Amino acid sequence: LRTTNGGISWVVLKDESGGILKDITFTGSTTGYAVGDSSTLLKTTNAGLNWGKITIPNATPDQTFNCV
Repeated sequence: LRTTNGGISWVVLKDESGGILKDITFTGSTTGYAVGDSSTLLKTTNAGLNWGKITIPNATPDQTFNCV
């Protein structure tokens, strides 16, 4: 995901999450987090250009994270 207009619109760059994202938040101008189905927790440090998966210990694939 990436936005260049403060979140008014978003572009999917490459969907590797395997599920539906439920929430997204940014802690600054470049660092953001997204959560969703299949225990998905993603982090960006370059304003959404690239996203990396964060592994949560003991999380199972059937868990859904609804908010950051």
